[in-house]
Amino acid sequence: MEFGEDAEVAALVHFHLAEMLSPEGYLSAAIEQYESFGRVSAKITPTAKGELASLLATRRGSMEQAKAEMLEKLGRYEDAAVVLRPIVEKAPSDVTLQVHYANLLLKANRPDQAASALANLQTDDEQVLDLLVDIRQKAGQSELIVGDLRARAKAHPQSANVTNRLAKALVDHERNDEAYAILADFLARNPDHAAIRQIQLDLLVRTKRWNEALRLSAEKLRSEPAREQEVESIIEAVRATPDAVEGIIASANAVLSDTFYLYLIGRVAADAQRFDDAE
Repeated sequence: MEFGEDAEVAALVHFHLAEMLSPEGYLSAAIEQYESFGRVSAKITPTAKGELASLLATRRGSMEQAKAEMLEKLGRYEDAAVVLRPIVEKAPSDVTLQVHYANLLLKANRPDQAASALANLQTDDEQVLDLLVDIRQKAGQSELIVGDLRARAKAHPQSANVTNRLAKALVDHERNDEAYAILADFLARNPDHAAIRQIQLDLLVRTKRWNEALRLSAEKLRSEPAREQEVESIIEAVRATPDAVEGIIASANAVLSDTFYLYLIGRVAADAQRFDDAE
């Protein structure tokens, strides 16, 4: 076919065929028509007019995204990522688009590229952090999770999301002291952050640091007496651990000036039926 007006008609035919075939499920055929549209229209873009000029100005990006979606549905993940990449590069702050692109790379068995794509997206968004961890785990690279999250924490030192996930990753690798230090450092800068303080408390219970758990519970009661119910799980965990009960009761003389701490020690002793000690 000669280029000129007939080429514009040909380009429009390819486009409309693609738009008709895609909803009917003829994805491979629709992709071929979109690609033919791209080839023909690329040669006449400078002189395009009318409907074709409008399509090229307003629909080029959405056509590429539609093609990427169809390739993904066909399981052609790497091809879908190749098509989507130019769009992603033009929208570096679009979290949803960047996450979709990284997911495509992961499905294409390109975990390093997927992680790199997310590394360029410096945000503390939860879905980004979750995907970053998921990428490393599925690639058998769990040992890299802590490093990835440390880099993210350095960029977002005030982010509770990053702090939480970094602490969890450290605990998963049995690096409990480092996890506790991360939480303590965050709380030193954000002493009123209840969610991170609760995570710190849960870590103390998990690692059976009972005295510290009770001391933190006492601090919570001191600042908000109405939240007594929230420390019941701590008392229950201690009560179920005989060695912990002994150690906590033995520490009572060292904290005689701390009314709230003594109250919790008394609760532990009473629940363990150590009534003399409770008194």
